[in-house]
Amino acid sequence: MKLSVLNDPLPVSTTVRAESAQSKSEGRVAESNPPKHVFLLGWIRSGFNLQPKSDYYVKFGESLMIQTNFVPSNKPEGSSQWWIKTNNDNGEWTPVENNNSGDITIETQKYKGVSEIQCQLVVTYSSGKKSFEKTYGSKVAHIHVTNTEKPATDIKIKLNSDYIYSIKENMLFDSSTYASAMIEPFDTTNKVHWTLGEYNSDTNVPILENELATINNSGLVTAQENAEGEVSVTGYIINEDGTSFSDTKKLKIGGGLEDRTSHVGQRATFHIETGGSDQKDDELKAATIKWYRVVNGKTKEISGNKDNHLELTTSVLTEADDGNQYYATIGNQNKKVETRHAKLTVLQATDSKIHVTTKLKNLDYEDKNNSDKTILKKVAPGDRIEYTFTLQNGSSKDLKESSLKIYLNQFTKCKEVKLENKNVDKFSLDNSDKKKQSLEIPIGQLKRGQELKVTVLTEISDVSEESFSFKPILVGKYDDDKGNGYKSEGNTVTLEYTSNNIRAIIHPIRFKPISLFERNNLKRRTIETNDPNAIVEVKDTRRKRVPARVTVKQLGNFTNERSGILDANLLFFSSQVTPLTIGKAISVAYSDEGKALESIKWKDDEGLLLKIGNSFPKLGNYQADVEWSIENVPT
Repeated sequence: MKLSVLNDPLPVSTTVRAESAQSKSEGRVAESNPPKHVFLLGWIRSGFNLQPKSDYYVKFGESLMIQTNFVPSNKPEGSSQWWIKTNNDNGEWTPVENNNSGDITIETQKYKGVSEIQCQLVVTYSSGKKSFEKTYGSKVAHIHVTNTEKPATDIKIKLNSDYIYSIKENMLFDSSTYASAMIEPFDTTNKVHWTLGEYNSDTNVPILENELATINNSGLVTAQENAEGEVSVTGYIINEDGTSFSDTKKLKIGGGLEDRTSHVGQRATFHIETGGSDQKDDELKAATIKWYRVVNGKTKEISGNKDNHLELTTSVLTEADDGNQYYATIGNQNKKVETRHAKLTVLQATDSKIHVTTKLKNLDYEDKNNSDKTILKKVAPGDRIEYTFTLQNGSSKDLKESSLKIYLNQFTKCKEVKLENKNVDKFSLDNSDKKKQSLEIPIGQLKRGQELKVTVLTEISDVSEESFSFKPILVGKYDDDKGNGYKSEGNTVTLEYTSNNIRAIIHPIRFKPISLFERNNLKRRTIETNDPNAIVEVKDTRRKRVPARVTVKQLGNFTNERSGILDANLLFFSSQVTPLTIGKAISVAYSDEGKALESIKWKDDEGLLLKIGNSFPKLGNYQADVEWSIENVPT
C-alpha cells in the first residue's frame, strides 16, 4: 500500500487478507475481556494486560519470542497453556508441551513448509473450589513465516505512562510501564530490541538495567526501588545489511512529588504525579489525600486544600520557608501510600521594578486569530521567528554586569542578535542539553530609568514537539557598595508548533475467514479496524486547510503464496453511495474548506468489504495491494 501525503510523501504498506476455513483467526477459546482495575480495590476483573500482537513477521530459521502478562482478580490456583496450529494442521490446535508460563518461543526451523503459525495462551483457574473454574484466552497471534528478509525503514515507540513510582510496597501506583513500537513497513521481519539509554550502533549491546530501572525483551520498564530521575527508553531494529533505526522516549521515575524552587514573595505548587493518565486522575478523586509540611524536623498536616487535592500551593513564601519539606498520603484505612518528601528551595526576591517584556513575531506567517504577542501559534519548519525583549530599569540604582538569558528548542537556529540595533557578536549559545539551547546575551550597564531593546532572529529547522516555553531572565549586580545581585524574570513565552502537513497511519485490514464452499458472499472486516477504531489515523496540521480528499484503489488480484488467485474483489460501501468496485481510485473521505481532515472510521457494514465471486476458493492465505492517496481537491 502506498500513501501520498500533502507536503510530505510517505510510503506505507499494508495487507488485505482473506483466510480459508482451514486457517481461521478464531482462537481455541474466545478472547477474554481486558482486565479491570479500580483504584484502592486493585484488579477486580481478571484478564491480559499484555497481549500478543495480532501479527508477527519472521524469517524462516529464526526464533520469535512472544510474551504476555495475565493478572488475576485474586490469588487463584491455576495453570497456563499455549496452543499452536499452522496452515498445514487442518485447523487443529495442538498444546505446547512443558509450557506453563506467559511466554513462548517459536523456533521457525521446526515448521518447514509452513507460511503461518497461530498461537494462543489459555489460562484456567479456580478460586479454591473445583465447581468454580474460569478460562481466559489471549488474542490469537498470527506468525507469518517468509524465506526473505523484509528490512525496516523506520521505528516509533510510545510509553503507556510517562511517570512510574519507585516507592517500596506501593499498592496503588504503577511501578512499571510498557514500551511498544510501531514499525515501517508493518511486515518487517526484523526484531525490535530494547535498551535503557540511547542506542549505540558501535556496540549493539542493549543495557537492560541501570540505577533507575530495568527493561526486558517485551519492553516492560520497571523502576528500581527508591530511584529518582529520568531514564531514556529506546527501541531499535538492525537490518541484515547493517542499517539501523531507533527511537527514544523519556520516562520519569520517582516517589510522586518533585522538588520545587521559588522566590520570596511568590508561591510554590506541588503536584502528585499520575503518569499522565486521565483515568488515574479520576480514580484519585475517590481517594483520601492528606498533605503535610515538615519544618525543622516537625511534621504538621496542612488543612484547607480542597479545590484540587492532587495539588498543593503554598502560602506566600519568606526566607524562613527555605528547606521545608512537603509530602502527601493517598489511600484509605486499609491501603495507603506516602509520597517522597519533596524539598522546597526559596531564592531571593526578584526586583519588581526591573522589567523584561517580550514580543514575538513570525516573519513568514501571520495568524490573524492570534493577538497575544507572547504566544506564537502554528509555527512550522522554515519559519523565521523574531524575539524583541524590552529591558527597563525602574529601580533607584544603576545595574552593572547584566546579561539576558533565554532558551531555544534544539531545532532552532540563532541567526542574529542585536542590542539597540547593533550586532552582538559575543553572545554564548550552550546546546549541551538535548532538549533546549541556552542563549546568554551580555548587556553590561543598565542605568536607572534606562530602557534597552534586544532583538534575536531565529529560524525553525524542524519540529519534534507540540510546544516550547520559557521565561527570559535578566541577571546582574547593583552598582553600589554592596554589589548585591538581582534577578528579574519576564512572562512566559510560548511557541506552538505544527508540521504544516497531513500525516496518516494506515492500519492493516484483515477480513473474516472464508469457508471452502463459500460463494457469492460478502465478507466483513475483523473487529480491529471497525468503529470506534480508525482504519486510517489522520493528523492534519496544515495552516491553510483547503478541501482535501482520501482515495483508495485496488492494484491487483488477491493471490496466495503459491500464486493462486482468489475470485474476490474489494467493494466500497457508504450510506450515500452505491457499492463500487475498486478498479480505479475511489474517494472515501473528504474535508471542507477550513476544516481538518479527520481519521477514517467505518462501521462493520461500511467502507471496504470483500466480495466473494462465483468460483469455489482454494485453501490458502490471500492478499492484495491497495493504494491510498491524500490530495487537495481540484477547484
